[in-house]
Amino acid sequence: MNSEAVLTFLRDEFHDERLSGFARLRRIPSVHVRKFIDYFAGLDESLQDELADALAQTALCLFIPSAPHPHKAGSVAYERYRDAMALMGGWRYGNVRRLKMRLAELENSSMDDCLAHGITPEILAMMRAVQLVQANEIRRVVKLALSQFCPTLTIAKKGGGVWDYQGVHQELEFCVTIDYGGRSGQLRYEIYSHDRQSGIAIERLSFEGVMGLSFAAWDCLEQKNLDQSVALLKELVRYCVELPKRLN
Repeated sequence: MNSEAVLTFLRDEFHDERLSGFARLRRIPSVHVRKFIDYFAGLDESLQDELADALAQTALCLFIPSAPHPHKAGSVAYERYRDAMALMGGWRYGNVRRLKMRLAELENSSMDDCLAHGITPEILAMMRAVQLVQANEIRRVVKLALSQFCPTLTIAKKGGGVWDYQGVHQELEFCVTIDYGGRSGQLRYEIYSHDRQSGIAIERLSFEGVMGLSFAAWDCLEQKNLDQSVALLKELVRYCVELPKRLN
């Protein structure tokens, strides 16, 4: 693959997502993605443009591993972004497991004690509203969704919480690897796609990665958002699986 052509493609993909108001990214149940959207929104347009280019360069490393990463290239926009993400805290950026664990610690506390730790009644209500979803239920809904995407899907457990979903879509061989066993991430996915006609094969794909966000770990899955989140996952799987054809 030609690196300049791929970089142009990635810039265009990020541009389209940005113009949509990050319509797909906003639906991803991930603290990391939520932080990115908040950080990006707080930049002026010129700084947004600089970061967008750095993120396209980051994504390029997925397709061409030898491409220079913005961190090693000394991108100021990327370094500011990385440093800011590490400092973004507060309950808005708590994953659902963390919220429920903190709630259990607070259940026998008085409201005065809660307020002393910055826990307002609104935050308590948010914590209490979280309905955790178990890994086996997530797997059940994912199996149904990906079987709809590829009726001949083959599913195999690799060990631990990792499962492979393999199939063929429009002459594209693919494998979706999902880890359901992370400490904070309830679902972490990577996709391999191979175009038989062109011979183009891409590994470790995710929509988040194509947007330059490095990894795809979903840690805000709840009972109330499970169905729509997995429907989104199916959409993102299709997007990633079809990328080799779009790059051909």
